[in-house]
Amino acid sequence: MVRVWTPDSERRDKIREDIMNRLRRYRHKLAEYHACRDLYNELYPSGTHTLSGMPPAQNDTYEPERWAQRRWDQRLLMQKSLEDMSVAITDVENMVNGLTDAYRAVIVRKYLLGETIEVISGKLNYSERHIKRFHRGAIERLVTNGLQDADICDHPSSGDGR
Repeated sequence: MVRVWTPDSERRDKIREDIMNRLRRYRHKLAEYHACRDLYNELYPSGTHTLSGMPPAQNDTYEPERWAQRRWDQRLLMQKSLEDMSVAITDVENMVNGLTDAYRAVIVRKYLLGETIEVISGKLNYSERHIKRFHRGAIERLVTNGLQDADICDHPSSGDGR
């Protein structure tokens, strides 16, 4: 296969690299999300979501109130971290759900379930060569969708109908 350089080639390569990295990190990110969520639920049970009667000034606080305030601040940081991880996971899932059935099956099995090309070819009853072709096609489709999304972000319409 001969690659021809176009002005858009570097951009496509960068988007392809980003997509591949996001797909490779998905399972790790999902496991990290579940572990953090479990820790969060352990540290901050549902009955401890409000602090009331806190003194307004730092010099008026006692050690238990300082501890409670630090715990509250940490809870907010953990909640924000969980939300960020959830957004990253959802982005990958939405990206993959935009593919056709055959492409989606290969990408889900390879990156989200961690199966090898050999196992995928056996389960889907295709040759390894065909599965590799599906894989390349799915990645190219994701790159094309990524380019379109980037173009929309780079050139938003003015919204006034002109």
